[in-house]
Amino acid sequence: QWDRLFELADQQMRTTEASQTGFTGATWHIGDLPAINNVLPVISPDGTRIAVSTGAEASIMSRLAHPNATVPSATSVAIWEILPGRGGLKEQMRLPGPLLLTDAADESGFFVERPNDDGSRWIGHVDWYTGTLTWVVAGDSVSAFPSVGRDGRLAWSERPIDGDAFDLVIRFGTTDGEHQETVI
Repeated sequence: QWDRLFELADQQMRTTEASQTGFTGATWHIGDLPAINNVLPVISPDGTRIAVSTGAEASIMSRLAHPNATVPSATSVAIWEILPGRGGLKEQMRLPGPLLLTDAADESGFFVERPNDDGSRWIGHVDWYTGTLTWVVAGDSVSAFPSVGRDGRLAWSERPIDGDAFDLVIRFGTTDGEHQETVI
C-alpha cells in the first residue's frame, strides 16, 4: 500500500509540473512608429524608450560603410517614449542628420554613426532621456558598427578613408577614467 501511495504522489507531482510549464500572454497595439523599414528599432533596456531610424532611407552600401557611399542629410533618428500601461507612444525628439542608427545600446543610451563630408565616420552615444549626443569615436578614419560591452568596453570596426579593409578596435576603460585601445 505504501508503493501505491508513492506511485500516486509521483503521478500527481508530474501532472502538476506539466501544468505549470505553460505560458499565457497577450499582445496589444500601442501605436505606430514611422520608421525606415530596413533598420530595426532599438529599445531601451528599461523598456521605456524606442530609437528609430527616420527620414530618408540610406542605401545598404552606406549602412555597410562602403567607400564613396553617401548618406542623405535627412537620414536621422527619433526617440519615442513608451507610455505606461497601454498609453501608447509619444515622440520625444528627432536628432539632426545625417545619422545612422546602430543596434548597439546600453542603460544610458544608444549608438549612432555620422558620416562626415570628408569621408570619415564618427560613432556617437545618445542619451535615452535627454537626446544629448556625445562623440565617443571621432577622427579621420571610417569608424562603424559599434558594440558595447561590460565595464565601459566598446568595440567597433575602423578603416582609413581611402581603404577597403576594416580593423577591429576594442576600447577598455581604466580605473583612472582614461581608456586604452587595442587594434586587431
